[in-house]
Amino acid sequence: MAHNSDVLDISVGSITLRTKPSTAHQLVRPRNFGRRAVITLADVLAEPGTPIFSADPQDPNLVIRELDGRTARGYFRDGKFVEVL
Repeated sequence: MAHNSDVLDISVGSITLRTKPSTAHQLVRPRNFGRRAVITLADVLAEPGTPIFSADPQDPNLVIRELDGRTARGYFRDGKFVEVL
């Protein structure tokens, strides 16, 4: 939810991302820019040691971390991932 028109908060469980809303110019970027970004992101995510986080569909207070072929459920405390068993 937005606190004011200059800031947008997006929450997943106990994690909140704060960002500025996109401008009309940012929303109308050429398609090629989006394709290049997806390719670059895919290259980064394919590197060993790069964790991928997603929301836990069974518990909104947890996230799922995929790292080097291993999946773990947990949460963030002081900016660090804490695994729960």
